[in-house]
Amino acid sequence: MTEEEKPNSFKRMIKGGVIKRADSGMQIRFADIHVKPGFNRRVNDERFEESIGDLVAYIVAGGEVPALEVYARDGGGVWIVEGHRRHLAYSRAIAAGMPVEWIKITQFVGNDAERVARIATSNSQLPLSSLELASVYRELRGFNWSSAEIAQRMGKKKDHVDRILALADSNTDVQQMVAKGEVAATVAVQHVKAHGD
Repeated sequence: MTEEEKPNSFKRMIKGGVIKRADSGMQIRFADIHVKPGFNRRVNDERFEESIGDLVAYIVAGGEVPALEVYARDGGGVWIVEGHRRHLAYSRAIAAGMPVEWIKITQFVGNDAERVARIATSNSQLPLSSLELASVYRELRGFNWSSAEIAQRMGKKKDHVDRILALADSNTDVQQMVAKGEVAATVAVQHVKAHGD
């Protein structure tokens, strides 16, 4: 196997200068950070846009944000596991003229299912909505995780996971009503359980 054919790794990127070590940890150029299509579950709504605007203002004012959690991308650079909002805020700050080249990162260690689970456990600044959480739990169920396993990993009760999965399995019209705020997720789930579709 030639050097070019070897899978990408942090060790390889550090050796090649793609990642540099600093007193504050590892850093990588913004251009080497990639967003995997379909991985981030955020819905780009008014709440999301407002949070991004606040985050851009904070970064432009010199505010410090946590490192992005990433893993090596075989095509070069890294994929984001945690920190999609910060990445977008950096992107907008750069577009507004802020000179940002190097971004703090930390290596995510875990498998594909654990990367998906991290979506739900990492959103303390702007919690996931019920529908965003439903998307995550549904994918974890696809990894053959039981409701009890999802609950344990998320630090939630099993009945919470079951309710969110019921929302994930509900018809589109029910999900649209929840998304528009016409009905609370808990009320929608109760109605679906009591009356079916």
